[in-house]
Amino acid sequence: MQHLMAPFISSTCNRSSRPKRFTPSKLLSQRVNRERGNIVVVAQGFQITFDAHDPRGLANFWATALGYEPQPPPPGDESWEAFADRMDIPADQREAMAAVVDPDGRLPRLLFIKVPEGKTAKNRVHLDIEAPGARQAAEGERTARAREHADRLVDAGATEIEERTEFGAEWIVMQDPEGNEFCVN
Repeated sequence: MQHLMAPFISSTCNRSSRPKRFTPSKLLSQRVNRERGNIVVVAQGFQITFDAHDPRGLANFWATALGYEPQPPPPGDESWEAFADRMDIPADQREAMAAVVDPDGRLPRLLFIKVPEGKTAKNRVHLDIEAPGARQAAEGERTARAREHADRLVDAGATEIEERTEFGAEWIVMQDPEGNEFCVN
């Protein structure tokens, strides 16, 4: 229950909560396109959201895949249970979502939301995971590191689909425990 109600403390897609016009604080999230003199709104961050049959299980898998950790409860709440109690969230809805975060706070949060339907088609977007230490490794070592990470993910519930080589690049196509495709390189 460490991360059951994570979306309640993040920004949401609720259009009614968005400001209708720019305010002084909103100007902090803008930059001027100096060539055209236009104001360009710059996103302050984003999260990646997955539909899931088992949000907690899928969150745990992706925490392993990316070196993330469960999102901690909001300040002032000792646990997600305490948060859910304070917000009067019904017991039957407390496992409807889970989130994991980058421990360094630099990379996007992953949010997992329970949905009744299963995955029915190939992803139109997928994540490419760079194996730990691969960027600094020599070419042959990069492949070995990708293989080691892919093997760890198979142990965590992933399925390996195939190894690919194209235009001098190598990667391993995989699926997470719910069938979402991703690659390891």
